[in-house]
Amino acid sequence: MNQEIKKRTNSQRKGITLFLMVALMLSIFCVLKVLRGSDTGSSAQGGIWNYISLLFYPVFLFAFLIKKRYKVSLFLYSSILYMLFALIPAIGKFSAEGDITYIYQFIMIPYPILVFLTFYFCSDESDRGKKIILLGYFACLALNLYSVITFQFAEAEQAQQSDIYFSLGLFPFALLFLKRKDLRIVTVVLEFLAVFMVNKRTALISFLLALVAYLLIDSYMKEKSKFFSMLKTLTIIALIALVFYGISKYLDDKYEMGVYSRLFRLSEDGGSGRDIIYRNIWNGFHESSLAEKLFGHGMKTAGKIGGASQAHNDFLEILYDYGLLDFIFAVLFYVSLIVEQIRLIRKKSPYASCFAVSLVIGLFLAMFSYFLIFYTYVTCIMAFWGYVLAMEEKRLKRLQKEGT
Repeated sequence: MNQEIKKRTNSQRKGITLFLMVALMLSIFCVLKVLRGSDTGSSAQGGIWNYISLLFYPVFLFAFLIKKRYKVSLFLYSSILYMLFALIPAIGKFSAEGDITYIYQFIMIPYPILVFLTFYFCSDESDRGKKIILLGYFACLALNLYSVITFQFAEAEQAQQSDIYFSLGLFPFALLFLKRKDLRIVTVVLEFLAVFMVNKRTALISFLLALVAYLLIDSYMKEKSKFFSMLKTLTIIALIALVFYGISKYLDDKYEMGVYSRLFRLSEDGGSGRDIIYRNIWNGFHESSLAEKLFGHGMKTAGKIGGASQAHNDFLEILYDYGLLDFIFAVLFYVSLIVEQIRLIRKKSPYASCFAVSLVIGLFLAMFSYFLIFYTYVTCIMAFWGYVLAMEEKRLKRLQKEGT
């Protein structure tokens, strides 16, 4: 009996230590990336963040090996199959493009999935781990605000627009970990200001829709009368929208940021030329051989044919780079997450509303920017998905034990 308790205690300590480690890795990685971006004079292409991203590989392997039981789930197998089938077309290019940059990019193909699985295997209830991630989030948010404010006051040559996705990706962690309602409201307002001022349409639209999803699901989960609950929530959403519009319009007019003019040009500029990129890639795929359609053309080939560095659409880029088979597994991965979202709502999970926020942001990035296909701010949301699915699994097991 004593040996059994000792084993359980050691296992719990090991789990907490692993979660602290991955929480620290996540926070340092994000803060360093945004810190580099906020320094507009920086020209370095590499840094400590590269080593941290590589560190996820041995940590994942260790966590995978010590975990003795695996839940049979669609998200687990679809993510692993996506990772494996993405590597196949890239292997064939080694002989032609086997330089150090290509090797690093090849190694990083499975990175988003490994971050997801690492957090899924390592996550635990640790207040210290939560505080580390919260510190990382607020540091990223402060740097994002610093970047856009210095740009607006002409103290910096450019605002690092894409860096906003680090605080936006960590935002669901903040909503989940902050227990005080007033702190959550302040955080939402600050995140909105950062997202609005940076003038990234994908970030702004995804943030607003994610907030609506959060309020609706949170209201649905808490209130007994669903009709009046929804009516009340929709009224709150309308009032919040009016306040946000008032603040944002004032900022837009006063500092001539051009956010609204960019939003209104969305149908005219084709999403900054994305319609042309999409058409070029789709035509290229259509004209490909059967083998290329099934197994892809190789890593980072979609951008070349599309006329840009990236396709700005995960699904299209995966289809062209890695082929139809891997595209199916990528779609299954997202479908599995939607299925998990429905389960969270049905089980009245405390994670349901925050998971919806991450899902909206992640899907928007996948559809209009890049997500699974690249190894930067995907880290944040992948970590959150892994964390929530692990915690929900533990919550249900705990309830089952209490019931018996």
